[in-house]
Amino acid sequence: MRTGALTDAIAYCIESGHNMRAVALKGYEFTMKVLKSESGDPDIVHAPVQSEFPPDSRRQARPVPDFIVTGNCKRDMWKMITWEICEMNKLGKYDRAALGSVCGHRQSMLDVANSWHDYVCIIILNLKLSSFANNLGIFY
Repeated sequence: MRTGALTDAIAYCIESGHNMRAVALKGYEFTMKVLKSESGDPDIVHAPVQSEFPPDSRRQARPVPDFIVTGNCKRDMWKMITWEICEMNKLGKYDRAALGSVCGHRQSMLDVANSWHDYVCIIILNLKLSSFANNLGIFY
């Protein structure tokens, strides 16, 4: 996870039978609209999802959307729950650090840091994620 291979970590959790741990780690994904294309390669349109206008009448046929919604639509709730889990001391410190790395809980990551390099990486990661979220105008 420190090298940024979070998808590999999630795949490893699934292969080893830790599905709940994989789901908890996968909740970090922002919600995006992805265009449906004939070639099968999705083109990312924008994030976060904007609300669409409903038809003028209830009886009017709704158009078939040309996009797929990906990511975690309940990310705010996921972040609140994982943040509270990181605050509790019921999990081991390495499990809390893994969850803290995807939800932005700095103290849980600092608890397992061993060197000044670890401390600097944690601070920079946290600053990068929070500035990214602030640029999008969303809760991180």
